[in-house]
Amino acid sequence: MQDSYIKANMRAGGIVGALREGNIINCHNINTIVEVKKDYAGGIAGQFQGEEIINCTNSASISVENLCIGGIVGLIQGTIKECENTGFIKGNKYVGGIAGFLDSNTEIKKCTNNGTIIAENSSTGYNWAGGIAGALNSNSQIKNCVNNANITTQSSYTGGIVGCVNVSSIIERCSNNGEINGKGYYTGGIVGLLATDSKDPSDVTELNKISYCYNTAKVKSDVNVGGIVGAMAQYGSIVEKCYNIGDIEGTSSIGGIAGSHGRSSKIENSYNIGNVKGETGVGGITGKSYGSAGSITNSYNIGKVQGSTEIGGIIGGNPNSLIITNAYYLTGTADKDQGNLGGTELAKDKEYISTTFLTTSNESENIWKVDENKNNGYPILVELEPSN
Repeated sequence: MQDSYIKANMRAGGIVGALREGNIINCHNINTIVEVKKDYAGGIAGQFQGEEIINCTNSASISVENLCIGGIVGLIQGTIKECENTGFIKGNKYVGGIAGFLDSNTEIKKCTNNGTIIAENSSTGYNWAGGIAGALNSNSQIKNCVNNANITTQSSYTGGIVGCVNVSSIIERCSNNGEINGKGYYTGGIVGLLATDSKDPSDVTELNKISYCYNTAKVKSDVNVGGIVGAMAQYGSIVEKCYNIGDIEGTSSIGGIAGSHGRSSKIENSYNIGNVKGETGVGGITGKSYGSAGSITNSYNIGKVQGSTEIGGIIGGNPNSLIITNAYYLTGTADKDQGNLGGTELAKDKEYISTTFLTTSNESENIWKVDENKNNGYPILVELEPSN
């Protein structure tokens, strides 16, 4: 489809409005504008419940007045892989560069968004917007995806990759390079909120996980703002082997990796370089902890941390509720710092972080290394090297 205009009340796409079985392969929407008054708009399909969408592209502007809009598809239950969006995306709720909403058991793989995303005021007060997807339902995955475009939202749940991740879902080997300007709650460089329905911390089937992901761009919002995730819900969210370079800014619960840290949630083998700025609950790794039995392990911060109250080089608010193991920050980077937790001094110099921290972190597995030509000689992840 090329250089056309489609306007509908519901379920419209540049190629098909709704497809309930089958595949969409090698289809391209070239500058065919799609406008939907109510729900389900996509550059390729408005709604898809088939098997796979493969190697499709969209370069047109897509807009919807209510919910579910994506550069490729508005609502999907199936698989999307090797697709790209370069078109402008504007909606209210469930807004994504590739897909608006992923139903249960859905996957997005090897997709890229280069189109600007704007989520306007929603009647519910929430946007659920992301560079790749607005939100994921249970047992879904986004892997090997990249967002390069800026995202602007007017309310809560915004992520460089996805706005909200639900039960037993995985975000893996994804990166965000677009600036994020959000409002309200839950804004992250990769994910806005890692949510869970679990009431039992021993129920490992309920885990949500972000792994091998990084953010390079500025993230700015109000409450629960993080370089990787805005908030980690209680009972089992995990962030592992991730890093943040972008500056993070907000008001309350602001962190280089996570804005807030829920009960029994874990951050492992991750680091922050970006500056972190807020008013209260501001930390180099986590802004504020809620609940108990959460942990930060084998992680470090070298970014500047600034705020008014509850400030820490590792964690800002409620620091003694977390179990902190082999986690340190660079001496002098945190204002008014809570530098000593549980009798352990967390402020260290570059030599300590690049040697003792590295050795301890690699005791059970070779996860970290030092390359003097990368990251100014500070430790980097073996399987997730920065470009410089």
